[in-house]
Amino acid sequence: MNITVINSSSHKNGTSVLLTEKFIEGAKEDGHNVYRFDAAFEDVGPCEGCDTCITNSKCVKRDSMDKSTSST
Repeated sequence: MNITVINSSSHKNGTSVLLTEKFIEGAKEDGHNVYRFDAAFEDVGPCEGCDTCITNSKCVKRDSMDKSTSST
């Protein structure tokens, strides 16, 4: 199974990161593929509601969210 973990904490060594790392460790031990996306350190904009993704299956905005869709 492919799992995407989105961490939004801006604390690089905080408890959220520790929990994220432990979750990923357990998931990998069980044989899952895990992609970690640290949203606080990426360029991610809000949805503009254009609905292009519904017909095109891909967002027209080019930002860091492209990383999460290209690795799965």
